[in-house]
Amino acid sequence: MPPSVTSIGVLSFEGCVSLSDIVLSSSIQTIGDNAFAGCSSFIQITIPQSVTSLGSYLFKDCVTLQKVEILSNLTKISEGFCRGCTSLNSLPSLSSVVAIDDNAFNECESLSNIEIPLSVTSLGSYVFSKCKTLEKLTLPSSITKIGESAFKECASLTEMTIPESVEVIERAAFKDCVALKKLI
Repeated sequence: MPPSVTSIGVLSFEGCVSLSDIVLSSSIQTIGDNAFAGCSSFIQITIPQSVTSLGSYLFKDCVTLQKVEILSNLTKISEGFCRGCTSLNSLPSLSSVVAIDDNAFNECESLSNIEIPLSVTSLGSYVFSKCKTLEKLTLPSSITKIGESAFKECASLTEMTIPESVEVIERAAFKDCVALKKLI
């Protein structure tokens, strides 16, 4: 992408199923809603440091996406960020993130390792719902709220540590976590 591009609009590349490689220039500042949704040939993407705003459902249903690298200091992971990215196997670095919005990693079936940094204070609704290979998770002491159905249907989740900082666990947060044996 040429350096003259500073913004990628809503739905810009949605459904480009053969698009497998894209290099975002360091001049890009904003990426709109669903900009790359349904790009089912992506394997990895790097969001440059220049990006200050990410739209909702940015990589929704990018089923071959395995890795997202975030170089910028974003404070929020947008709603539906990687929803349905069934091959995503690890989270991007979230070192500056304060909030992970609803559905951000919903249906990321291969996501087995989740490290949530101390900067995060809230987890949105359905944030990690249907992460079928997630087995064990310790939430940081900064978390105060676990959203509705946040871990719903995490079928392999056997152990969960919830810190004393949590004040609210919303409805159905761990519904149908059939393997959950230990809650600390």
